[in-house]
Amino acid sequence: LAAARAGEAQARARYEAGLATIAEVADAQGLLAQSEYEEKAARVNVWQALLASAAAAGDLNPFINLLQP
Repeated sequence: LAAARAGEAQARARYEAGLATIAEVADAQGLLAQSEYEEKAARVNVWQALLASAAAAGDLNPFINLLQP
């Protein structure tokens, strides 16, 4: 995700300097959006796995405790 953010910023800077096309910026932004989506999906998968583990153990309290601030 950090690499995609850096790549997008670099593509934008190159475009503003006249060294890149708008298509390159759009490609970098698309990669950034995909990376952000995948990061969020991975976080959801971790929470699902934690819930499944707690359910398999027969005790949801450890999972519920994770949700407490």
